[in-house]
Amino acid sequence: AASPPAVSPGGRWLALEVWSATGNTILSRLVVQPTTGGPAWSMLVPADLPTWVGFSGDERYAFYALSGPDTAGEQHSRLMSVPVPDGAGGPDVGAIRPLIDHRLPAPSWLGNVALTPDGRHLLALLTPMQTSAVPGAATQGPGLYALRPDGADWQLLASQAIEFWVAAGQPWAV
Repeated sequence: AASPPAVSPGGRWLALEVWSATGNTILSRLVVQPTTGGPAWSMLVPADLPTWVGFSGDERYAFYALSGPDTAGEQHSRLMSVPVPDGAGGPDVGAIRPLIDHRLPAPSWLGNVALTPDGRHLLALLTPMQTSAVPGAATQGPGLYALRPDGADWQLLASQAIEFWVAAGQPWAV
């Protein structure tokens, strides 16, 4: 079974999740297919509920959310960034970056993350339930932040912000 696909802003990539049952185990695989044909790449995701969220404006990064236990065994949701490779095969696992950690497994908090109009930065509203998952990120508590798709250059835009809006309510559409 597959979920509804995410399409990159320029229409170059199609991303979807595929689940398959193996006995009592369900395997989740994230797949990216070039819309012009050619080989797809995929990666097995060892967590519950992986969901493609969108692509950066330059189509070099894709974002997905997943829910699963942290190192202490507590359930969390995370926003992940993965570079989109231009050739066959998937991304290097070391290049996948967790960006934001949410202390509950519900993905509804993703409404607090959006792309800037040019699609080259993320806007992230960090609440007391969210923290940066990027080691060494310069965050200063709750507020509205901007960061690059690879998780670098966290900039505080509005301290203690509690909400923000995007045009036409399309947070992941450029």
